[in-house]
Amino acid sequence: MPRNEWAHIKATYGNKEIRVYVNGELSGRKTFPKPLVPGANIAIGNALHVDRPFAGMIDDVRITNQAQ
Repeated sequence: MPRNEWAHIKATYGNKEIRVYVNGELSGRKTFPKPLVPGANIAIGNALHVDRPFAGMIDDVRITNQAQ
């Protein structure tokens, strides 16, 4: 992805799989055997196992219970 350009990133979860889309194209998928827990902590742009947090701007975050 080019630097200094906005991108639309979307993640969905269903059937024990997380899918990540970048600008509408499937970018990756990973099996996630445990169910997601409503109200659990969510890290956007950072995670405990990542040593390089996201270095950019995040705008218009939405979390829904259905794919949009």
